[in-house]
Amino acid sequence: MAALEFWLTLEVDHFGDLLAELEASHRALVSRHGARFRQLDRRIDAMMEGPTEAMVDVEHLGGGLFVGVAAPAFSALLADLRGALAT
Repeated sequence: MAALEFWLTLEVDHFGDLLAELEASHRALVSRHGARFRQLDRRIDAMMEGPTEAMVDVEHLGGGLFVGVAAPAFSALLADLRGALAT
């Protein structure tokens, strides 16, 4: 009897880096004050408590290789955090 084997690889290093950036940004918000920073803090909490699909998209690169990339809502949150913390 023949056996079939399937191999799938999910690359998440880049997404892991984005999560680390989110965590660092969340810690940096502690020292900031104002409505803008409170709103960003609430968005982070909602993102972390929401469905995984709100944070990561999985793209197929072919040949059983997939990569985890930031979903649009997660990318937008990171962009807003970068802008807010740069001021």
